[in-house]
Amino acid sequence: MIARAARVRWSEPGLVASIPDRRPAAIGEGPENPNAPASALADAARASDESRWHVAADAADRAMLAARIASDFVALARAAEIAAAAHAQIRSEATNAANGGALIAGRDADLPDPVPPGCYLLQPPMVGADAARFRAMAREAGVPVMVLAREPLTRAGQWPIVSVGQVILRVRLDPPPGVARVEGRMTGDDYPGPAPLGWFLGAHDRLAAAALERIDADEHPHHRVDDLLELYSALPDHAQIAATLAATAREASNASKPTAPRWRPVIDDPYSF
Repeated sequence: MIARAARVRWSEPGLVASIPDRRPAAIGEGPENPNAPASALADAARASDESRWHVAADAADRAMLAARIASDFVALARAAEIAAAAHAQIRSEATNAANGGALIAGRDADLPDPVPPGCYLLQPPMVGADAARFRAMAREAGVPVMVLAREPLTRAGQWPIVSVGQVILRVRLDPPPGVARVEGRMTGDDYPGPAPLGWFLGAHDRLAAAALERIDADEHPHHRVDDLLELYSALPDHAQIAATLAATAREASNASKPTAPRWRPVIDDPYSF
């Protein structure tokens, strides 16, 4: 149970700054200890064998980042495979617990205390950064949850569904049946929820699919690994992103190192609304 999750003041200053930075370091940076990826990978494999899914996911994350710093794409692929399996199990446990659908919360007072396993959709005044914090706290406490955030109802009558990490993932979807516009409300409607489980899982899948569409197949596989690590930071609980990362890392393990540094403009602000 996340006894302290519901007691967090989600609007407190510094909330976003507390989200872990999971961006890969530049090639050649970081610790020179070649055993670092192996140690974290062994921890992840052991936890996975023992069905300790949150521990496995956390150790797999450490292994992936250590492996990327060391340019050990074989270890990175194995860690991503463990992460994918762990997140698939966490999603299964969360959805099995969400018998009534996804609970909708706009403030900390809307959340049960302690927070039980299940599915959660955060809405304004909560934002995507709040969902990232909620997800991280659930992992630390070992509580299987799935969490997304929605933005206000658009003029087209859709809900933007977002997830935040080192990039912003956003997809605009038709809301569940029964959503009606209410002028003057921060959300744009007064839908109380819970959101139907099928709709919530579909939104999760659509967000992951939209994220993966960002990947340019013509990019060098080392660069695609970096792009996928960024996507994973924003939506770590969707197994398909981790599985795609694993496949791409295996491809990268057979590719020569890029001969020129990569340059990309900053087009995503993970701290925006």
